Formats: sequence, C-alpha cells, structure tokens
Amino acid sequence: TDNLPSSSNLYRQIVESWTIPTQLTYNIGGGKSINFYLEYQNKHIMEQQPTEHDVNDIYFSGSYTHNGFWTVTLFYEKEDFVYSAQTISNSWDGIDLSFDLEQLGQLSIFCGSQKGGRVCANGICSDQPGFENGVKVTYRTFF
Repeated sequence: TDNLPSSSNLYRQIVESWTIPTQLTYNIGGGKSINFYLEYQNKHIMEQQPTEHDVNDIYFSGSYTHNGFWTVTLFYEKEDFVYSAQTISNSWDGIDLSFDLEQLGQLSIFCGSQKGGRVCANGICSDQPGFENGVKVTYRTFF
C-alpha cells in the first residue's frame, strides 16, 4: 500500500468533529404526524501542510404527513467554511412533496436547491449531484 497515492503525506488530514442531532416527532392520529429534525455539526480539519479550517453546518427539515399517503417537507442547510482570512458560506433550501403508493413504491417532487454528495438513507448510499433552483422528480420502487 506504500505505492498508493493515498499513502502520501499530501493526502493525509485529521478531522475532529462533533454533532448535535435533535429530532421531534408527534403523532397527531389518523395517519397524520409532524416531524422536525435539526442538526448542528462542527468539523476542525487539519491537513499535513500547516493548513487548517473549520466547517460549521446546520441542517433543518420539517415535515407533515397526511393520512399516511402524502408528506410535505421543508429543507434548509447552511454550511460555513471558516478560514483564518475569510469565511465562505453556502446554503440550500427546498420543498418536497412525496406520495406513498404502497406496494407500487413512492413518488416525490422536490423544488429548490440541493447540496450534492453521498446520501445514505435506510441502509442505501448513493452519490447525488447538487443543483441550484431546480426541480427533481424521483420514483422509488421496492422489490
């Protein structure tokens, strides 16, 4: 493994991070519920060269499910890269409307902006491209 590029000191970094996740779900009854998720994460990244910076990320989603059939969810995420000389900020927000089609799967329509990267849900991870001010339609089926 000494011949791999990742074994070079140029690729090494130390990341110290901590996360505060908070979730609140309330069952209204009759297949109706509300869900709030709030997460704050701080990462301190130290690279082999004398370069280090912090990444502060806050993520919020709030959703309402009606009769177990449709769910509307609001999303917001803000990410700050804090360097010694400057701070670079990015944010993404959007709204999603999903329909549970029972054994036929799930249909969702998302409008807004979405951060790209690896997304993991229900034990499945995939690389998602980011986009700004767009619409994404997703159909999921189970087999």
